[in-house]
Amino acid sequence: MECTLCGTEVAEGSTHCTNCGAELQTDVATETSLSDGEAGKLQVASGCLVLLFSIFTMPIKTANMAAHELRQIAKAGALETDKDFPHLFWCKAMLPIVATALSALVFLGVLVFAVITGGIVGLIVGLVPASLALVFTDWFIMIVGEYLVIKVVSGRYYTQKIKEADKESG
Repeated sequence: MECTLCGTEVAEGSTHCTNCGAELQTDVATETSLSDGEAGKLQVASGCLVLLFSIFTMPIKTANMAAHELRQIAKAGALETDKDFPHLFWCKAMLPIVATALSALVFLGVLVFAVITGGIVGLIVGLVPASLALVFTDWFIMIVGEYLVIKVVSGRYYTQKIKEADKESG
């Protein structure tokens, strides 16, 4: 193989010229590169895997949030509150704790039902629906909880703004 910059003979498989240090382009690199269509398919597949992974690991994230909130409560000795919306902090702190506890109960309930109906085979087969029930329950509680928190906050905010406007006009 020959360096395209200085013409020095370079050993096959080298990435740089031994004489001038220029980066060498090899045919091997171009042969193994993916076409645009293959690269696009690979990106879609990896994106789907990341999405699935994040969906199924949400209960773990919720459990970590719950543990963090419980440590904060233990450290402070009580729930800290916001002076404008004291109920909001309480809801935000308790939401992951409740979601984790209820998701675990649903998981155990489905698993116990599978064991009662199918024995040891039911335990093995029941892990899939129990895991799916755990993920669904966690997502449902977190989404509904966040939605309710948003509704409460926006309702309280606009009620407060209306009262302030009434005081100014009245």
